[in-house]
Amino acid sequence: MTVSDQRHTSRPPQLQRCEECNTWTVTPWVRCPVDPSHPLSLARVSGRATVYSWTVSHVPMSPVAHHAVPYTTLLVELEEGQRVLTHLVPQSALPQIGTPVLVHEVFGMDSEFVPNGALMSTPVQRGGSRVP
Repeated sequence: MTVSDQRHTSRPPQLQRCEECNTWTVTPWVRCPVDPSHPLSLARVSGRATVYSWTVSHVPMSPVAHHAVPYTTLLVELEEGQRVLTHLVPQSALPQIGTPVLVHEVFGMDSEFVPNGALMSTPVQRGGSRVP
């Protein structure tokens, strides 16, 4: 069973953002990286992004993930300006740099390969709708 065959729920991704200066952070921080006196909170991002780079992995991350190879990992640039790593779902044609995608967090995959909160990307047409 591949990642795209499993039932799951998803939501728009969240990143940390400074409550004072609105600086976004991708990696977890306790305080704002610009001014440590400022607190951070989670904020939803649009999920709209473009492919910045990508690679196809043919070696499983662990023995239990042997069924999930090959898989495509994308480096995408979110509309808000941050770059994050995601998996391409479904595993269809190889992406092109600049391809628009919709990023979402997934939950309930029931997989050792895909943890809760993992980021997935789905290709979208230029008008904004998902590609079937």
